[in-house]
Amino acid sequence: KWQQSCLNSVGRYLDVTEKWPCTWFHTLFGLDLPRDAIIKLPGLNMWEAIRGGEESATDYFNRHVDKVKKHVPEEKLLVFEVQEGWKPLCKFLDLPVPDMPFPRTNDTKRILLFTTVCFLMSWFTFFVLPLLLIFAGLYLMDTASLLYLLVVLGLLILFVKLYVMSVLQTIWSYC
Repeated sequence: KWQQSCLNSVGRYLDVTEKWPCTWFHTLFGLDLPRDAIIKLPGLNMWEAIRGGEESATDYFNRHVDKVKKHVPEEKLLVFEVQEGWKPLCKFLDLPVPDMPFPRTNDTKRILLFTTVCFLMSWFTFFVLPLLLIFAGLYLMDTASLLYLLVVLGLLILFVKLYVMSVLQTIWSYC
């Protein structure tokens, strides 16, 4: 279930963002660092294991859990399933259970929404926007207008970068 959940959420995000124009978009807007941290770890990483099939993913997961159990003292370790909610976590931390629902930050629907927004904004930034500017330049066709167009292009890139970062941060805050 864990492997399938990962493939259907973050796995789809990685599949989309490993292709142009998303690769450029992620680089331009500084989104490539978290993406690269997921996929460019040395050795067999989690995503290689997950994409390798259920047996590979289960093996990786069990080795990881064993490694954590080996290095963390038992009295400081809570083996926790997020589906359990607040109760075991709060008991372990000796804290009262909050009067609010347990957060679901890796919700597949939200990750897919984020993926779709990244995909659409990538195509808009590197395909639609340049085409609009080319047609505007062809329509205007004089030196002063071309200079004006270049200034507008610079401002548009700045606006798109600020707007995109704002939208992505808003979406990611819900994820």
